[in-house]
Amino acid sequence: AGRGGCPEGSMAKKDMSFIKMVANDEDFHREVYEHGQENLLVMVDIYSKVWGPCLMLDNYLYNTYFDMSDAGMGVKFVRAQCDKILELSEYRDNACPHFLFYMNGEKVEHVEGPKIPELSRHMNSHAVKVA
Repeated sequence: AGRGGCPEGSMAKKDMSFIKMVANDEDFHREVYEHGQENLLVMVDIYSKVWGPCLMLDNYLYNTYFDMSDAGMGVKFVRAQCDKILELSEYRDNACPHFLFYMNGEKVEHVEGPKIPELSRHMNSHAVKVA
């Protein structure tokens, strides 16, 4: 079974290429701090090599990304392997997923666990329309 209690292959695979995968300090800094336009909300899904990313949330992330993009909301998703990123070292060896939200390079929220209502609330409260 995959992480999140879902048997692997039980759901149709979606194209998740909109999520930027990062596994080192340079990529993390570039994707979270540098490659974000002003007013772009960045949600970071933190995972460890041992546990892998929370695939249970892929459908939620997929739908949210495209719904928000269609509405003109600025949002970016990053999956960061904490084992190799110094800034995320406090999350190493932790099976529970953590999600960090950044706006204009500042961390604005932290969610522990795959709490979709809480993730949605933060997405909706921090994302803004972009030109």
